[in-house]
Formats: sequence, structure tokens, C-alpha cells
Amino acid sequence: MKQLSFPLSVLNWMLVWRSIIILGHNLVIAVVVTVLLRLPVGWVNLMLVPGVALVAINGLWMSVLLGLISARYRDVPQLVGNLLQVMMFVTPVFWFSSQLGTNHMIVDLNPLYHIINVVRAPLMGEFPELISYIVDIGLAIFGWALTYFVYARFRRTDIRCNSYRL
Repeated sequence: MKQLSFPLSVLNWMLVWRSIIILGHNLVIAVVVTVLLRLPVGWVNLMLVPGVALVAINGLWMSVLLGLISARYRDVPQLVGNLLQVMMFVTPVFWFSSQLGTNHMIVDLNPLYHIINVVRAPLMGEFPELISYIVDIGLAIFGWALTYFVYARFRRTDIRCNSYRL
């Protein structure tokens, strides 16, 4: 890392682009299944494009922020991995939010649900809820502001001697 002559944020861009490319490869399977099963395709499926864009924007600030924090505290990657594992079971990924009935507060307050919903709903032929877009855009604004503050405070200050202010 100390010998790299390009901005370290390029690594975050590479991470997000790699994830988008993997999504593109997986979408080929969804297209094949849609054609083979003759599922209806409509304009609602195009809502996938802004959904992927919102996920990429949020993923970029999250990777920058977690990268900065992980550079200082070594236990953060394990903590994030464990928290994401728990969040996967709390977020309706393996189950539908309609199964909760009237107890849907756990889903409404979960930002990970809204991030996933803007991509999953168009793939299932449904319009994502407006609240999901509002939460994702608000999360992006708040997250980028927080990331800018943390990055401005703890960025690498002197490249020649590779010193960090962390």
C-alpha cells in the first residue's frame, strides 16, 4: 500500500465496479430463466437501473468509511462481518416482509432492507416502495457527509514519509 502512486480511493471504485460486474453476470442467469419460463417483462423491470446506481453510491461511501476505520482498528472487519451476518437474518432476504403481518416495524427501520429492496423489487416485477428510495437517497447524503468529514480528518497527510494521522 505504501508503494502505490495512485489515490487509494481507486481501490474502493474497483471494489464497487467488481460487484456491479458480478451482478451483471448473475443477471444473465435471470434473463435466461425469464425467457425459458416466459415470465412477463415490463417497464417496471427498468427500475433496476436506478436501484443499482443507488446501491453503488451507498456501497462506495461505505467501503471508503469502513476502509478508513479498518486501517486504524484491526478488529473492525471481523465486527462488520458478524454484524452483516446477523443483519441478513433480520432483513427479509430469505423471507418476505409480508410474513410479519402487523409487526413490520423491524423491516421499516432497517436500512439494509431498503438498500436491497430497490434492486430486488424490480427483479420480481414490482415497483419498489417510494420510502425505499427516500431512505437510500437520505442514507447516501448522510453517509457521504460523514465519510467526507472522517476522510478530511484522517486522510494520509505526507505521502513522502508515508505517515498517517490515524
